[in-house]
Amino acid sequence: MIRKWLQIAMLVVVLMSALACLCVGDISNPFKTFTPAELVGAWRADYGIRDYWTFQVTGVETLTLRADGTYQQVYMDGKGYEYISLWNKWYLERGYILHLEGGRFYPMGIEAAEGYARGGVLTVWPGIDPIELSDEIILFVQHSSTTPGGVTLEYPPPPIGDPDNPHIVTFYRIATPAPMATVSP
Repeated sequence: MIRKWLQIAMLVVVLMSALACLCVGDISNPFKTFTPAELVGAWRADYGIRDYWTFQVTGVETLTLRADGTYQQVYMDGKGYEYISLWNKWYLERGYILHLEGGRFYPMGIEAAEGYARGGVLTVWPGIDPIELSDEIILFVQHSSTTPGGVTLEYPPPPIGDPDNPHIVTFYRIATPAPMATVSP
């Protein structure tokens, strides 16, 4: 009798595990890579009001990726600050790492983004080594079965990021393909 109940319990566990996998989303290819053509379009991240460590960030950031390998970044904090980049170069590495040359990193605030653009160092927390800044920002391209278009762009956390929070800002596609500017700076 105990053996029968044990078999039933094991069957329930197996069925529950299978059901949980189906609810997670598309697991047929969790490591999908993308082509540059699949990323062309306009992307938007709404910061709302978020606290990242000691930084309070608000606003909306828009990225427009064009097929010619250029992008434009626009950030507005909703309080009067506005940044509109020139058309800079973007490229895709290994099918899921998006590089934005000359981009600004706004998840840690406007002051940090402007410092980052100057190529300085960023001291995030006392006692933690400063982060060396480069002339590009990186986003991860992620498959998502829960968003329209099935793809998101995500800023990864900096080296001191919370491991329980795998990303800090997510971009969702708002238009495809990207509109071409009539005049490129």
